[in-house]
Amino acid sequence: MPSKKTRKLIYELSQNSRIRTKDLGKKIGASQQSASYLIASLKQKKIILEHNVRIDPSKLGLINILIYYNFTDFSAKNIHEIISFLKNEDSVVNIEQLSQGYDLSCVFCVPNLSNFNKMNKDFLHKFKNKIYAAEIFPIIVKHLYSKNYLWPHRQAEELIVGGDRDIINMSENEKKIIRMLQENPTIKILDMAKKLKLNPKTITKLKANLEKNKIIRGYSTLWDYKLLKIIRKQILVNSEELDLNEDKKLLEFAKNHPNVTALSRLIGKYDLLFEVEGESISNRDVLKELRSEFGIKDFEVVGGGTILKAKYVPLSALD
Repeated sequence: MPSKKTRKLIYELSQNSRIRTKDLGKKIGASQQSASYLIASLKQKKIILEHNVRIDPSKLGLINILIYYNFTDFSAKNIHEIISFLKNEDSVVNIEQLSQGYDLSCVFCVPNLSNFNKMNKDFLHKFKNKIYAAEIFPIIVKHLYSKNYLWPHRQAEELIVGGDRDIINMSENEKKIIRMLQENPTIKILDMAKKLKLNPKTITKLKANLEKNKIIRGYSTLWDYKLLKIIRKQILVNSEELDLNEDKKLLEFAKNHPNVTALSRLIGKYDLLFEVEGESISNRDVLKELRSEFGIKDFEVVGGGTILKAKYVPLSALD
């Protein structure tokens, strides 16, 4: 189990991976040197896997599709080939090898359903008789919440990506900046200025503009949850029987529940996806609370596993 200081650090870097170590130290009650050493130690142990920039795909005219796959050939060679292929596929922005319910979950970030359909068909044809699509859910909108189970006294925070958004036309320099941030989310402003041959003040202004227009929704960190002994689950729910007031209460429930880290609205036989995390199995039972408070009857639990890729948009979308 992570120490109190480590839990605070995980919380803060999940909220903002670009935070200065001086400010991070103040937030976790440590010196700047201590905070820097702790980050270096977590990277050395491969507990910190990578950082990422939260880019709203809808602002670029893109949509997300969640798909669950099951293997039919469980040989290590086959699984390795399939995962390697998906990791190298630019439009696949998220991959997780699951522990229960399905074998893989993937998120495709694409311009339209037709584009996704072609890509998925080509993929399944390439690996025919080795893998199949079990469920497909277009994602309407995703609510991202703070990891309050790590720091219960912090106020619940929420970010929303996707949904019905106006497409933003970025300047060439803005595209270069956001691409650079996608490739290296913690890159310093001065280093960006040198590479792009722009004034640091210009970089700062353009980056602030990308954040103001909500193209960039924040900066986060990907962790090795197994090494941290953090358990992750996905709960698929059919909420069609809930009325409008109950639906609003459910959103508040998700936002304020310490173990709910994301809520997505889907299209399909399940219309909600709760992403749940906790430090041990003794954490509050989110599913039991959902069933008790909202009378949820139709649901499915998917066991989380190893996150193999965690981006928000394809690099090609930033060209």
